Amino acid sequence: VQEFNLTVISGTNNTLNVNHTSYVDGISLSLDKSQIIFNNAGVQFVALRVEINANATPGLQTFELNITSGMRVYDTITISTDVRFPEHKILMESYHGLNDWFPELSFYQMNSYAWMRDISQMNISIDYLAEYWTPNYDSD
Repeated sequence: VQEFNLTVISGTNNTLNVNHTSYVDGISLSLDKSQIIFNNAGVQFVALRVEINANATPGLQTFELNITSGMRVYDTITISTDVRFPEHKILMESYHGLNDWFPELSFYQMNSYAWMRDISQMNISIDYLAEYWTPNYDSD
């Protein structure tokens, strides 16, 4: 699941509708709001949630978002996502890792995020969440 922010800028007061016009099998799309009301010029945001389901077809999938007011289409946004299913999975349980011996701030200097990005690009899934930590662990 990923969420994206759509930034909508209006120079006048108006009401805009946001909707996705096409559906892709195996991908669930949802917007946190389908209508944006501007009382005057300004900036507003819409969150787009994209969830890849187990029955999705691997490969490049494309869908569109339309920003409209009545019959007028102000903008069409084409979004493409590369659907890939992991070939392997790594469960990172950092509570038993190097941060048992090093201060918390040094963890960022160990390049952990760079190698996690590299592993992800090799089509390997990584779970790195606190829910996998063991409470009351004694590193000694």
